[in-house]
Amino acid sequence: MRELERRREQAVTESREEAQQRNSRAEMAERQARIAEQEAARERAEANLHEERAALHERGLADHELIGGENDELAGTGRSDDAVAGRRGEGVEDVGARRSTGTTGGETYANRDESLER
Repeated sequence: MRELERRREQAVTESREEAQQRNSRAEMAERQARIAEQEAARERAEANLHEERAALHERGLADHELIGGENDELAGTGRSDDAVAGRRGEGVEDVGARRSTGTTGGETYANRDESLER
């Protein structure tokens, strides 16, 4: 009888130790999964940021980033995308004709673009 009780207690102890180890591994895996999820969200946010930046450049709304005072050819022209495309030998299209005539803060895009060209 005593031998049976000892074996029972040993089985209980071993099972509980195994359960504790598995719980620890599961908690670690869950923590790593949360970290991976946050890293993926950060990558998605970075991708969205780059897409938004590309859209601004595509619409000619970030020319100031391209000019940056480094080149007199571009500075003050307001048509930096034409000059840059011309230097690269690409066909130059009338970017201004593509721009929307919507408004931003009471100012039309066309008026804003005209003020940039001055």
